[in-house]
Amino acid sequence: MARYLVGSLSTAGEGVRLSATEVNGALGLLARAGGKPVGVLVPETSNGRISGIRIIANPDKLRLSHSGGLSGS
Repeated sequence: MARYLVGSLSTAGEGVRLSATEVNGALGLLARAGGKPVGVLVPETSNGRISGIRIIANPDKLRLSHSGGLSGS
């Protein structure tokens, strides 16, 4: 799943780095620009298939936890 998302978003833009990370206990894809988080994608799954994708770009919700993952509200 993460490989699919990274491949799909490989054209995210110059200077944007993508990495897999934990987001509220789920696997997500973090986009950083200039070392700062700018967005995260979290796939929702059902029966082993992607059924939806949450996109979070609100700067107030992009707080890094101590473990290096994202914690949201």
